[in-house]
Amino acid sequence: MIAFGVCIALAIDWKKQPEFHRRLMFIATVGLMDAPIAHLAFLFDHNLFYLGLDAMIAIGVVRDLTVDRRGHKVHLYARPC
Repeated sequence: MIAFGVCIALAIDWKKQPEFHRRLMFIATVGLMDAPIAHLAFLFDHNLFYLGLDAMIAIGVVRDLTVDRRGHKVHLYARPC
């Protein structure tokens, strides 16, 4: 919950910078998705649902690489969260 709070607080603070705001809101939302993904027991083993979260963040990174042709700083700093 601390990582979620930090991402949301930074997103609110950087609301006038849409590139930062959008990525931080996405990372905060993915951080809340661990419980819904963990309930998909038929798809994920009990130890593998974090792989689903990492895959969602990887989708955001791939989107940046394909659309903008480069990665974004937010993904580098928010990666440990």
